[in-house]
Amino acid sequence: MIVLDTHVLVWSVSGDMRLGEATRTQIETSARTGEVLVSAITPWEIALLTEKGRLRLGQDVGSWIRSALAIPGVRVGPIPQPKVGRPPITPLRYCFSRLPPRLSPATSLAP
Repeated sequence: MIVLDTHVLVWSVSGDMRLGEATRTQIETSARTGEVLVSAITPWEIALLTEKGRLRLGQDVGSWIRSALAIPGVRVGPIPQPKVGRPPITPLRYCFSRLPPRLSPATSLAP
């Protein structure tokens, strides 16, 4: 199983050459066995990036997301939860707690 980051999903679907041939082959191989996972927050990140003008998809963002998630072998996975024994924090804050705020649009949700 592989988990695609937001930019990798966008590059893969759009055929962007920044995605190397070996990576593209790995994604295609994993998709054939139904083992490509996209985080549940990825559609939100794509919508936010599109809204801010940092990403152009060439079509309505909702249609693009539905099409991308309908690709055979691609499925949406959960947002990781904190491990037992850690202080209670929101899942988004946990996921992005080590990133500078400018690197992830999801940090705008954290309190």
